[in-house]
Amino acid sequence: MKRLSASWVCMLLLAASAGAVSPGTDVWIPSVGHGPGQLGSQWRTDVWISQPLGNAVATVDLFFLPRGSTNTWPAESRRITINPGETREFVDIIRTLFNKDNAFGALRVMADREVLVTSRIYTVAGTATTGQFFAGLPAAAALAAGQTTDIQGVEESSAFRTNVGWVEVTGNSCSIQVQRVDGNGVVLASQTFNVQPYAVEQRGSILNQLGGPGANQRLRITVVSGTGKILAFGSRLDNASNDPSTIEMRTQTLVDRSRGTYGGFFASAGVVTGGLSFQLTSGGVLGFQATGMVDCGGVPYTLDLGPNQTAVALDSQNTFSLALTHDYFDGSTKVLTVAWTVSGTVTSSGTSTGALTGQVTFKASQAPWNSCVGLTQPWEAGWVKP
Repeated sequence: MKRLSASWVCMLLLAASAGAVSPGTDVWIPSVGHGPGQLGSQWRTDVWISQPLGNAVATVDLFFLPRGSTNTWPAESRRITINPGETREFVDIIRTLFNKDNAFGALRVMADREVLVTSRIYTVAGTATTGQFFAGLPAAAALAAGQTTDIQGVEESSAFRTNVGWVEVTGNSCSIQVQRVDGNGVVLASQTFNVQPYAVEQRGSILNQLGGPGANQRLRITVVSGTGKILAFGSRLDNASNDPSTIEMRTQTLVDRSRGTYGGFFASAGVVTGGLSFQLTSGGVLGFQATGMVDCGGVPYTLDLGPNQTAVALDSQNTFSLALTHDYFDGSTKVLTVAWTVSGTVTSSGTSTGALTGQVTFKASQAPWNSCVGLTQPWEAGWVKP
């Protein structure tokens, strides 16, 4: 694929669609560890930290907070750096980076610029592993006094067991109420727990503390008093294989995705062929810029386009359409003019999809420009930051 210069300069923000995992500067992995567990399980944790959107080196501090009633701050930490576009992988991080055995807790990741954090905690049996995914949760998602979350799909039986835990993220204490709710919404049992500053707790087979075995149960966790804030998590495990499944907490609405920066990509047959970004403002879509393509005799040429300087409003269906025209040069010789049409839809969940169509309105008479034709390329994008 060849690249052709335009008569302007574009800085491209290339990012995958935003999903449940979002970059942040203060994020928590609520369950990490290295050591034995119930029914012969042997647990390990791998962590990935990347800087997909940055343009400078990120300084990142990783803090390990062990499970227990309270933790002092600052906790034991390690400092790393992440280059723009780089992903660092830490296999069995509690053992290899923190040099600990038989240690479980939470990991706090604090960075001087936004990083993306994901993890897998898994049990090892011979050469096989079974495990679960934990995304780095932003500290802003933590529950404060009067706020509630739900952990559903809880079961305690001969087939399954469920562990539930929480971590305090502010350095203050609080009290939480854990209610056991059946499939009909009836509260069957309730217990109150005092949570100390930076405490990391996990309650194994939690239903046994709240009345005994049961299936299709839900736990409702409420911060009832105090200035502390918590992140909660659940893990449902198959007793035969020790295979765990993550149960995520129901989070509060954290951000207004009707404003902010969106980043995305063009893809053809599963191959990314270019990137795009735009800002969603009160006036609509502004600053749309991308790398589109034209076909010149079977050879794809990558062309910069945008940004639009005037916001284009969303209609009642949250769709938009904008037009951009650019001249393109081979050295100092103008060889192409392309009229670009961008259409798209933005959803309230922070995703956006659409299509980019390029129409060649002028082409130089010499090869390969005289064979250039426009293309229509689908794109998708996601909210990445305010």
